[in-house]
Amino acid sequence: MTARFQKILTAAGLAVLLVGCSDATRPLTSSGLRSEDPLLTGILQSFQHGCIETAPTFEESRVRAGFNANEPRLERGMEFLGGSTRDRSCEVIVRGYGTTRPVPTVGDINRLARAFASNTRLAYTPAIPGESTRAWVSSGNRNFFVTGFVTGDGDLQLIVGE
Repeated sequence: MTARFQKILTAAGLAVLLVGCSDATRPLTSSGLRSEDPLLTGILQSFQHGCIETAPTFEESRVRAGFNANEPRLERGMEFLGGSTRDRSCEVIVRGYGTTRPVPTVGDINRLARAFASNTRLAYTPAIPGESTRAWVSSGNRNFFVTGFVTGDGDLQLIVGE
């Protein structure tokens, strides 16, 4: 490998190159900026109201109420699925989201984790572009992560869990 090619790889980010080779999942983008895609921001907002604002209990009736009050406008062929396991986790899956659509940014995930931390007064550790795809919220022996990605099958998944 030439020094020039190595510099290009380093500048572009090896993670971006590896993502192009992988079909398992599409991880967070390396940007710390927040998404501007209207569909994705609507889904993120629903996740915040249904999951983040009900953490850490994830009481099913509150989760459902959060989702119902903030239903995102989906495109034809997409299906929104959301649910929780009490005191453990909450997840949103958008089936048929697509592999070419924008993925959540590190900024999106950090914003969600900060909201969780501020609602519960727990400690917050941000996801770091190029290093981490999860932000953490913790206190004592409880550690929760917040993450989001698009699978190789084109399903968007957003998760907050222990």
